Amino acid sequence: MTQWNALALYVREHFDGLPLARNLSIASQLTKKWGVEEVSRLVQGAFLLGWKDLRGLNANGGIGLRWAREAYWRHENERAKWAPPESLKETLKGMFG
Repeated sequence: MTQWNALALYVREHFDGLPLARNLSIASQLTKKWGVEEVSRLVQGAFLLGWKDLRGLNANGGIGLRWAREAYWRHENERAKWAPPESLKETLKGMFG
């Protein structure tokens, strides 16, 4: 599956506020400007914000892009901060020296 197909599938599964063709058109326009990887992040950010369609990403001024990008990276950074509990660290130290 190509990156575009994966993005289209994600859009299809998570955004039903507009007809699928309109959401995919917005994603396609953004992909031409930003690339598939960045648009995937933006779409995931829009989902995290609870948006029902992708119109906010296509708005003039770029505020929707900034909000979606911030939501995506905030979520990614929170996931990266996870650390094992101290008791698990102690157990592993005892087992492996």
